[in-house]
Amino acid sequence: MRRRVQFKYKPKTEATNVYVAGSFNGWRPTGQAMEGPDAGGAFSASIDLAPGNYEYRFVVDGTTWHSDPGNPVHAGMFANSVLKVE
Repeated sequence: MRRRVQFKYKPKTEATNVYVAGSFNGWRPTGQAMEGPDAGGAFSASIDLAPGNYEYRFVVDGTTWHSDPGNPVHAGMFANSVLKVE
């Protein structure tokens, strides 16, 4: 059974667009567009994922990749954020 997962990210500087890229979408930098920014400057996206472990990062304006500051679990040499879907 797939589960809906909510991703949210607020860049430290003003951004035009943010995407979430990860093992669930082939690490495509434009794999999943995030909506926003909202009034507080945050971007968000909802993705349906099957149970499992996934690594992901946020891609800001197509050039810089960031780990999720709200997720303390990281893996690999790039400190990818890790998400476990039950």
